[in-house]
Amino acid sequence: MQGHVLIAEEQVECCQLFKMFLQRSGYQVTTVNDSISCVEVLQDGARPDVLILSWELPWGESEGVLDWLNHQGFNDMAVVVLTARMDADAWQQETSLPKVTWVKRPFRLIELLDAVQSAEGVPHNGSRCLEALWRKTTRPVNGVLFDSNATTEDVVTRKASVGRHLRRELPSNVFG
Repeated sequence: MQGHVLIAEEQVECCQLFKMFLQRSGYQVTTVNDSISCVEVLQDGARPDVLILSWELPWGESEGVLDWLNHQGFNDMAVVVLTARMDADAWQQETSLPKVTWVKRPFRLIELLDAVQSAEGVPHNGSRCLEALWRKTTRPVNGVLFDSNATTEDVVTRKASVGRHLRRELPSNVFG
């Protein structure tokens, strides 16, 4: 078993996918869907090895969480920030937390694993071997093809497509 990862991601489908992927990669994973819950988990004593933080989190965004970490003495916590916004670039240069890694969306799941391993200080050259293993064990999860090369946008698109297909194929009273 590798380290503990706290995922703070507002998109529930992506959060579940990240959790399953990292658990299958050997990590213990805790998830939250907003910045207040993230801070509460940390205040309650959780000390993850890596915090995966979506820049677009509701209730203060990740900027607020990063400021809180800085003011509470969590300067040594490894943080991976996920973002598609360009304004994060300016904030990235201003952060005083030394162990922050930035990952631009969309990204492949294997890139997320590389970022987590890098933030944790684990050599991540083994992720290519893991990627080969994932390709052999790719299977549908909640109607979505579980693929280490899938980007976060692919997952949301595939899930929506599966939902539309099910609505056409199943009786209308199933969905209310």
